[in-house]
Amino acid sequence: MKCCKKCNANLVSGAVFCHICGKDQTQKPKNKAKRKNGDGSFYTRPDGTISHNVTLKNGQRKTFTGKTEKECRQKRTRFEENQLLKKSIVKIDSIVTVADWADRWYEDYIKDSKLAYGSKRNYFGYIENDIKPSDIGQMELPDVRPVHVDGFLNRLKTRKYDKKTKTYRKTSAPMSESAKNSVRVALRGIFETAIENNLCEMNPVKPKKRTAAASKPKLPQMFSLPEFTKLVEEAKKHKYGHFILVPLHTGLRLAEILALEWALIDFEEGLITIINSWARAENGGREMKGTKSEKPRKIDINDDLREALEKIPKIGRYVFDNGKDKPISPSTYGRRFDDFFKDSEVDKKTTHKCRHTFATIMLKKGTNLRLLQLILGHSNISTTEGYTHIGDDDDIRGSTAKLAV
Repeated sequence: MKCCKKCNANLVSGAVFCHICGKDQTQKPKNKAKRKNGDGSFYTRPDGTISHNVTLKNGQRKTFTGKTEKECRQKRTRFEENQLLKKSIVKIDSIVTVADWADRWYEDYIKDSKLAYGSKRNYFGYIENDIKPSDIGQMELPDVRPVHVDGFLNRLKTRKYDKKTKTYRKTSAPMSESAKNSVRVALRGIFETAIENNLCEMNPVKPKKRTAAASKPKLPQMFSLPEFTKLVEEAKKHKYGHFILVPLHTGLRLAEILALEWALIDFEEGLITIINSWARAENGGREMKGTKSEKPRKIDINDDLREALEKIPKIGRYVFDNGKDKPISPSTYGRRFDDFFKDSEVDKKTTHKCRHTFATIMLKKGTNLRLLQLILGHSNISTTEGYTHIGDDDDIRGSTAKLAV
C-alpha cells in the first residue's frame, strides 16, 4: 500500500490526493540545480555529519567530512592549496643543477631572512638574470669546478633597465668589480648550503684574493674642511641651502633625512631623535621602516643646524614633506641638492659624502670614537674606525712640531 509523500498516511489505491493532508500525489519533485564538473556531491552520514565526495583535477577521488557543507568545502580548499605548495617546492632529492638549488637557496635562506629588501632584490636579480641562464646554471652541482666559476664571473656583463619592456637587457660593458663580487658571494652561499645538504662535496667558489692594493683600507671620500666651511657659508644664503646643511650637520643617511619628523625635533633640549628611515618597500615604492641598525639614537642640534631648520616651512608632518604628510622622494631631494651645487663654488659630491664629512670633522674635533659610533648609528665600531685613517695635508703639516726640543 502506498503512503502519502507528505504525512505518510496510507492511501486508497489510485488516489490522486491524500484524504488526510490533501497532498497531490502526482506532483513530481523539483529537480535540483545541476552541479558543475568538479563540484562533487554531499550526503548526510548516519551520525549526522556531512560527507563530500569529489574528483580532483588530477583525477584523484577524495572524501572530506565535516559538520556542514561549508566546513567540507573549506577542508577541500586547504587540501588543494597544500597540494599546490608541495608541487612548487623542489624536492632536494630531485635537485641536480646549480639553477635548481639557486631557487631553493633563495626561497629557504634569503627570502624570509633579516636582510634588507635591497639586498634580497639584488640576490634575486643575480640568480634570475645571471646565474640561471648561464652555462654554470645548467651544470650539475658536483661537476662545477673553480675554473668554471672564474670563467663565468669574467664573462658577466652589465644589465640596463629598459623602460619600454620593463625588463633588464645585457650590454656589452663588463660588470663592475663590486657587482661581480656580489654575484660571487651569492654563488658561494649557494654552494655552502648545497654542501650542508649533501648535494656536493666541495665549494668551487673560492674567496676573492686580496691584492696588496686591495688590502689597504679604502678611505671614505669627503669634503675637505675648507670646502665644508665654504658650503656652510653658501647654504645660509641659498634657497635650497637646508638640503646640504641637514646632512652636513647631522651625518644622517638619506633615508633617515627623508623620515625626519618635526615631532622628533626637540628645539628646547637641542636634540633630534632618529627612529625611522624612508626605505624601499618589497612591493615597490617606499615605506617607513626602522633605522639600518634597528636602534633609535639622538643627534645634537648646533646653531647652524637650528637656524637652517627654523627657516624650513612646516607644510606637513615631515621636515622634507611633499605637502600630503609624506616625505618627498629621494629623486626630488636629489634635484634640490643638485640645484644648490649649480650655484656653488665647491664641486658636487653625493649626500652620503656629507655623512663621511660629518664623521671625519667630528673626529678631528676630538669626538670620542664610541660616541661617534652611537651618533652615526653604526652596528660595528670597526665601521666607525674607518674614519680614523683619514688625514689631509693640513693634519700632516706641523704634526711633528711636538717632537722639537
